[in-house]
Amino acid sequence: MKTSFHILVCLIINTLFIACDHTPDYILKEKQMEDLLVDIHKSEALIETEYEKFNTSEKKEALRESVFRKHNTNKAQFDTSLMWYGRNLEKYVDIYGKVIERLRTQEKQVSGLITDNNSQPLSRPGDSINIWRRDNFFIFEPHAGRQVFTFEINSDENTREQDIFVLKLKFGMLPKQHINYPKVILALKQQNDSIRFTSTDIRHDGPVSLMITSDKGTKASRIFGSVIVPSEPSRATMYIDSISLMRIRYKEGIIPKTSEKIPPSLHNVEKKDSIKNK
Repeated sequence: MKTSFHILVCLIINTLFIACDHTPDYILKEKQMEDLLVDIHKSEALIETEYEKFNTSEKKEALRESVFRKHNTNKAQFDTSLMWYGRNLEKYVDIYGKVIERLRTQEKQVSGLITDNNSQPLSRPGDSINIWRRDNFFIFEPHAGRQVFTFEINSDENTREQDIFVLKLKFGMLPKQHINYPKVILALKQQNDSIRFTSTDIRHDGPVSLMITSDKGTKASRIFGSVIVPSEPSRATMYIDSISLMRIRYKEGIIPKTSEKIPPSLHNVEKKDSIKNK
């Protein structure tokens, strides 16, 4: 009787576990996506650091295809999964947080896209400061595997409670005909390990702004984000430029002014979307 009861309990637990996983069958699971993104970043870093070895499109493509084969998938499934997670931001932010942490533990040269080029300290005092220290432009080539731009900035002694961060950039050469829209995501990890994030879809060329702030009583420990572009239409080349990330001191009752309009809905998204790292 006890054995039957234990079997019944196990079946119920398994059923509940499966029911809680709403990821469609044709989408890469979260752990699969995490593992794949880690290797994609490694391969792109390898292409950047060993340019002479990967000095043709064919060699770059061969390396990228080998990454997909290693994970028993292909670019089409990756593209579909990337767009799906882009619409399910809580999962996406959680995955990318883990990707960044894993790349931090890798060799510095291999993980250059995150640890060297993407990770940067704030290290600047002041009430309104541009803390962006990387190149302020990036070219997307989705057909060649360059369809995700990521960044990470670690906090330091200049960080204060409720600091406001405003990401600005400009999109160019966005295709007129497309099914999925590029997406910009801005996230903030707090000292209590919770994560806040906001995002917006890009529907036309021009300036974009996103704003986020830490909760009252806590500071940001890391600011990170990404820009995702779809792989269709094929052979499309897009770019972002004029990238900046302003850190503004919080002043009660005062909303920071920006040169571009920030949609009111983004303020609501930023306030309610808070997840806790497990």
